[in-house]
Amino acid sequence: FIAAYQPATDHERALVQSIADTEWRLLRIPTLEAGIYALGRIEFAAEFASEQDPAVRAALVEAKTFLTYNRQLNNLSIQERRLRNQLVDDLTEIRDLQEERVAGARRAHARRNRLRRNPAHRR
Repeated sequence: FIAAYQPATDHERALVQSIADTEWRLLRIPTLEAGIYALGRIEFAAEFASEQDPAVRAALVEAKTFLTYNRQLNNLSIQERRLRNQLVDDLTEIRDLQEERVAGARRAHARRNRLRRNPAHRR
């Protein structure tokens, strides 16, 4: 992330760190969801063992897992939405700051060039 964004100030470095942390958290969410469903498959397998059709048995276990862990799954969904919003905000802010910094450097460079060409305009 540092190489991609090349932060030049402490604030830019903090934003880049926040972007990296948020990306990491977003990548964890599918693993956590899969873990909840894996746990449910173990926890509820015996409850539906008498079901002869494997597809129906699997669907029942998945449904039971969803109903049992609905709060946790919903919290992960809420967390994901908040993290995505934070990521968009951080990305927008870093881009704005960097565009502003680059534009300021260009203006300063152009001013120096004008002063070199025409020293009478120095103030």
